[in-house]
Order: sequence, then structure tokens, then C-alpha cells
Amino acid sequence: MFPDTHFMAYGLAWSLRDYHGRKMDGHGGVIDGMRTEIGLIPELHLGVVVLANLDETDFPTAMLYRVLDAYMGAPPRDWSTLMLAAAKKARDKDDSTRKAFEAARVPNTHPSLPLARYTATYSDSLYGPIVVSDSAGGLVVSFGPSFTGDAEHWHFDTFKVTWRDHALGETWITFALDDRGEVASLHLQDVGDFTKLSSGDTAP
Repeated sequence: MFPDTHFMAYGLAWSLRDYHGRKMDGHGGVIDGMRTEIGLIPELHLGVVVLANLDETDFPTAMLYRVLDAYMGAPPRDWSTLMLAAAKKARDKDDSTRKAFEAARVPNTHPSLPLARYTATYSDSLYGPIVVSDSAGGLVVSFGPSFTGDAEHWHFDTFKVTWRDHALGETWITFALDDRGEVASLHLQDVGDFTKLSSGDTAP
């Protein structure tokens, strides 16, 4: 997508690269219902900021590069079509990965322990705590201020978590037992492992 770029890096919270032979600093941001994209070309005293009231779109990025190309005299490119194709490729990859994961589900299995035995606080030094609680006979998972979801048994000691904010989608957690048959840790898909805290311990 960027054939004339020679380097890409990250420093002091800025994405760094060269664009049409000029140093470029930039970054994007996404939060519920909003997206921003910023690009700075210091040598040209040029700054472009694109704001959008939709989060799941690459249109601000396409708009940013369209404006930069026009200002810098570069040949125009159909950035909207390029970004749409890249997004579709990523979605197709996600769909195939999900289908493969679902196809590997083992039916007719049960958790190793009663659900109440999985309830605890699990923690990671980088991501902080995940709290697993028991509510009306099911497990509820809370992770930070935004992620609260209901856990449905998937297979063995793996549970599918559907976040109550439907925009956040769903994920899977897997519990690991120690040599005494007690829950020792929790793995959150695409994030990492969280260690179960003992009574009286506090999350870092």
C-alpha cells in the first residue's frame, strides 16, 4: 500500500515514517463511536486532522492520505478502494480463523469443577485484574471499566464470553488447573495469561 516508504517506526507515542520523501509523524485513535487520524509533515509545516463520528471505518485514514497527496503534488490514488479491500481481507481472515476455532469444538464435555470454583480475581502485571463471579448459576467476567460479559461453557475448561456491550463482540477464556486440581490461572484469548490471586492478595 506504501511502495515508496523506506522506514516505519514508533517513538514517543507517534508513528514515524517517510512519505513521498518527507518525514511524517502521525497517529490514529478509536473509541466508542468516534475515530480520529492525524498526519504531520514538519518540513512543509503541514498538519491534517480527520475526525469521524463512526469507529469501525478506515475512511479517516483514506481521507488523510488523499489530502496529503493533493498537498504534496503526488499522483492521486483511490485510497478509499485500497482501504476497503484491506479491511475486507482482514475480515475474511478473521472469519476463517473463527470458523476453524468453532470447528475444533469438542461436544458433550463438561467443566472440570463446579462453576463456583472458577470464581476469583485473576491478575496480570500489565493488564491488571479480571474478576470472574457467579451470577444466577452462570459465570460473569469483568475486565476493566468497559468489558463485562456472560460466560457460556464451550468445551473442557474453556468458556465463550459474550460482552454485554455488543460492539465489543465475544472472546474465549480458558482456565488451567494445578496439580491439586485447583484453578491456577486464566487465559484470555489474544491477550494472555492471568494468575489467580489468593485470598488477601491484591492486584498489582
